[in-house]
Formats: sequence, C-alpha cells, structure tokens
Amino acid sequence: MRKIAIVGGVVMISAVAGALGVTNSVEAANTRYTTTFKLVDKTTGKTLRTIKLSGVKNRTYTFQPNKIQYYATPKAVKYTVRRTGTIKVNYVATYRKVTIKSIDAFDHRVIQNNTKMVKVGTTPLIAPVAAAKGYSLSNSSNSIKLSRVSKDTSVIFKYDQLIPVTVKYMTTGTDARTLGVVKQSVRRGVPTVIKPKNFDGYTTPKSKTMTIVKSSEISFNYSIDKTKALSLYNNDYDQVTNKDIFEQAMKAYKSKIDRASTVSDYHTIESELTNLKLSEYWEPRSLYAKNYNSDHGIQNYNLKYSDSADNSGTAYFPNGLDANYIAYLEAKTDRGDYYWVVNQRTQTGGWVAENLLNVGGIDSLENGDSSSRFKTNFVYSDKITKNLSQIFYDEHSSQASLDSIDLFHNVGISGLKELVAINPGDKKAMVRLNFSANGESNGTDYLMNTPRLEISDGQSLTPVNAMKQELFTNGTVSYLYVVTDDEADSILLHGATIHYGIDYQGRNQPDGQINIYGTLFSDSSNATSGMSDGNYSGYNRSPRPTTDQDFKSIALLALKKEYPRLNNARITKVIYAPDSGRITRQVWATSDSFNGTKVIVISLDGQVIGIK
Repeated sequence: MRKIAIVGGVVMISAVAGALGVTNSVEAANTRYTTTFKLVDKTTGKTLRTIKLSGVKNRTYTFQPNKIQYYATPKAVKYTVRRTGTIKVNYVATYRKVTIKSIDAFDHRVIQNNTKMVKVGTTPLIAPVAAAKGYSLSNSSNSIKLSRVSKDTSVIFKYDQLIPVTVKYMTTGTDARTLGVVKQSVRRGVPTVIKPKNFDGYTTPKSKTMTIVKSSEISFNYSIDKTKALSLYNNDYDQVTNKDIFEQAMKAYKSKIDRASTVSDYHTIESELTNLKLSEYWEPRSLYAKNYNSDHGIQNYNLKYSDSADNSGTAYFPNGLDANYIAYLEAKTDRGDYYWVVNQRTQTGGWVAENLLNVGGIDSLENGDSSSRFKTNFVYSDKITKNLSQIFYDEHSSQASLDSIDLFHNVGISGLKELVAINPGDKKAMVRLNFSANGESNGTDYLMNTPRLEISDGQSLTPVNAMKQELFTNGTVSYLYVVTDDEADSILLHGATIHYGIDYQGRNQPDGQINIYGTLFSDSSNATSGMSDGNYSGYNRSPRPTTDQDFKSIALLALKKEYPRLNNARITKVIYAPDSGRITRQVWATSDSFNGTKVIVISLDGQVIGIK
C-alpha cells in the first residue's frame, strides 16, 4: 500500500493503490492531470480561493476543504482524476462585512471608512464611529438598524466640519466698547443659533440664526437697559391730571433717560427718579420769594435749580413787579424739595428750590396823593374775602357802599411812604376795605377823610396807603391796614367799626362810622358739634401752618389716626370757621373708610381740636 501526501496545508489525499483503481500499466501510472478546486461563496458566487492539485489518471482522491474565516467549512470531496478539470466547492458565509462610511455633510467628501463583521441572519444596529479630528457627528445621523443580513453591505454617516467663530459683545453710542469676546465652533453649513450673553445694565439683544461655511466674526450690539427709569417716568405720568405740565416739568428727566450713553449716566438718572416723590396740587398754588422786594420782584439770583431738572442747569425768570408764579407740582428729591412753577406773565417754567419760596399770591394796591399816584405789589400766603355791600351816604347824600373786605395773611410789602418794609414771616396780616361811590365831585369834597378801623378791643388802626387826599367821590377806592395775626383773628371773629370824617363846606365831620358785624365766615354754625374724643395733641405744626396745604396735611394725619385703614381720602374744601370764641380752620374730607363728610377742626397754630 502507498500513501500520497499533498502538502500545503490545504488538502490531504490518502489512497491505497487498489482502492484507487490503479492499473499495472506503465502508461496509467505515469499519466497525471491537474484538478482545480474553486472555493466559492455560495450566496454571491464570488471565488474565495483557488487550489490546484495534480493527480494520476484514474486514481480516486479525497479533497478536504480548508477553513476560511467567517465561513462554514464544507465536507470533504472525493473525486477521480480522468483529465484536467475544475471542481467548485461552495462555502456558506457565517458573517458578513459592513463598511461604515463617514462623509462630510456639506460637500459629501469621504472622511474615513471603517468595517465591521456581523453575523449572517441577524438584524444588527450599526453605530457611527468616533468623529475624525475637526468634525462632529451630524445631528441627523443616528445608529442604523440593518435588515436580515445575508451579504456584505455598507452604511453612511454624515459628519459636520467644525468652523471657528469669534463672537464679540459690543455697546452702542458714544461709549462704544467691547463687553466681552468668546471663541466657539459651529457646524459648517448648518443653521446655527448664536446666543448673546447677559450683561448687567444692558438690554440683551436677540439671538442670531446663521449658516456659516467659513471662519467668521459675529457681533452683538448692546444698548443700556432703561426699562426701570422709563417705568418710573410713565407711572408718574399716569398719576397726574395735567399731562402738559408734567411733560414740561419732566422734559429734562426724560431727555436724560434718552441721552444716557453709559451705564453710570443711566444709573444716576434712575436713582434720581427712584428717589423722586412727585405730587400734583389739587389746585395750582401761587408762590413768591421769601426775600421779596416789591421794587425788584423775583430775581433770577434768588432761584436755585436742580441740575437734573433742567437741560441747561438754569432757567430764566424775568424780573418784574407784575410777575406771578404758580406751582403745579412739588418734587421731593435726594437733592432737596422743589416746586415746578410757571411765570404767569412770561409762561416760563422751571424747578425752584422750595426753601426759597412761600406759598400764596401777589396783589397790588394804590398809594399816593392827588399829585402822585402809583401801584405797588404785595405778597401773601392766603386771602379771605367777604362781600358786604353795606350802604352809607356821603356829604351830598349820594349813596356809597362798603363793598367787601379782604384779609391777607403773612404779607410782604415795601415801597409805602408810611410803612417800613414787611417781609413774609414777620407774622403780619393786612386788611383791605373796598368802597364804591356814585356822588358828584366839585373838586374839594371827599368820600372819606382818614378812615380808622377800630377792632373789638378798642384799638384804632390808621390806613397805611394815605388815601385821605384822594378825590374819590365817584368810583372805587380801597384802604389798606397792617394788623397782627391776633388783630386779624379779632376782625374775622368779632367784626370791626370804621370811623371816618367827611369834609363838608370846608369843615370836617369827624364821627361818621360803618359797623362790620359778626363773622366773615359761612358754614360756621354748630362748628364744635359731633367732635371725636381722640387725643390729637401729636398733630401740632411747627412752624405755624399758613397755607391750605398745611392744614390739609394736618387733617390727613388726624384722619389716619382715627381710621388706621384710611382709604382714598379726598379733601373737598378748607374754610375759616369760629369755634369757642376763636378762629379755626375746618378741613372737609370724604373717604371710602367712612360715610358722608368728616370735618377736621384745627386751630390756627396747627392743633387738631377734633373731628365731627
């Protein structure tokens, strides 16, 4: 017996001479043929490997297929050599190759290829490979689940190239500067949202959606966040009734908000508006300078302005005796308290320091004799007028009348011949008697000769405006008396008597008189009835209150003590009224916290007497 070994690690053939059918003929023993074995993928028909073996004619051999990775090894193949021939051996795959392609999502270039073997007949999930340097997996690329695997296949994953971008955060306006710089990467060709950063004091701009294909620089512009200041301004605007006056008074504030180009500038005006406590007067208030001089009026140098309240830092108020100043708004600020006043002659407006002005009005009187007469102004804090129409007769038996009496508190006046100048704050009042006559003048007769005003204590007062030489037998004439606060209270409460002399044919008849009876008040009956029993001693005012607004403030404090939850209190009027033999101020008020009207009775020195 003979063994034949075909070496090569592929095929081993063993044969016994008889078993292989070998003849004894020399020809048969020497004839050889080549047999070619093709190892083929059964599914695809692809030749995996080719092996050639030489064999003796008519002999039978056994071919043992060799192992191939990822394929099942077939059974051995027996064959007899007859001639040169080819034998196909089918291999069945156990694994298949998946090619994983990475491509650029923008221009579709292949970045890299990777492979993976998967088991035949399965449905594997193929995940993308790690991105190459400078790339990031596209958001649209996810793992891919294959259908039942039977042959080699490929999958594609897209990757975005990362593009460097410089983002700058810039301010606008005169202080344009860089708030910050950030470098980042974005996906090439992919719409990307570039978000701004937040910076204190600035309004954050909107995000930008951009498609970037190359290295770029992007800027965000920041403006100062003026929301709070504008809200404060608008809230004050909504609260006032006189919108035109508000816009005039607050024009500079609004301009500073609009023009603020740095956070520091803006914070300054925001702080001023935060600390600004603005009040609108229910009724405009007449004002005059505390250092009033009737010869010069209100001087520019007497006025002080808030730099924040006027664009130029100053405002112009022309001089003039006939200038009258009306306050519409009051502002309590961190720099002090101010009035917004308008000159009624020039209609010039401005903020004036409150401590330079008194509240009141301006009036005029005539002073002089037959050869010289002129008018002069005087100022006052408040005025009371009572219409009387008390009839009397002059020397011709023509009817004349005392039409009215005016009382002015806290006066200021200068320029009168018989009177040293009086400044507001000297606690002086003035009484003015207003007459009219319809008589005939012959050039020598007079309506009155030095009328004297006698008050209840017997004191007799002489007018200060020296009208005794005036020929006022026809028309109107006024006499002015300077009195103290106590004398004014006496006249208001008890009345007075006017004594006068009438010139008759060259003789003076000295004892004509007109009696002014009773109080000058209405709404004064039963003034003390229905008083509350609360203790109001805590509501004294120092210095002495002089204006309606002062008494309103005292009244509101008293109401808040009486009604701790006072809501929506409204003052309807402030009047003079007698109480227990003295003059008082009565403040009438309504509120949602009580029914009807409450009257707060206050002494002239600011003591709350009670509430009825």
